[in-house]
Amino acid sequence: MDKSYDEIAILLKCHLIVEHYLDIYLVEELGLKELKKAKLNFYNKVNLLPENKVVYFVKPGIIKLNNLRNKVAHNLNVEFTKDDLGQILFILKIAREDIENCSFIESIEKFTVLACTWLSPPDSKIQSYFVESTSH
Repeated sequence: MDKSYDEIAILLKCHLIVEHYLDIYLVEELGLKELKKAKLNFYNKVNLLPENKVVYFVKPGIIKLNNLRNKVAHNLNVEFTKDDLGQILFILKIAREDIENCSFIESIEKFTVLACTWLSPPDSKIQSYFVESTSH
């Protein structure tokens, strides 16, 4: 009971935020208006992300975020390090310049912002620029 669970709380909160934006993307961009009725779990929602859209760039990191959240769900004493970030760190290194000195949880927070940005319904012109730039 003496252990601080602040990092676990932040990880769970970040997972919930990403899921919120994932739901918005699936409804707005893919037209899945009955998404709530389907009662899909997080992993199944992530697997609905299309390969031919820019959101595919953050998909491996979103899957990793879910894996980290699942570890917490089964073991409150789990200790994370930056080595546990995997694809999250890989994506952050491509998208951000200021991540070298970030802690595990700071990296999770920065990835959450990045993932939610990519999951936000984009302007169609901006979307075409992203698709073109990530196709090379």
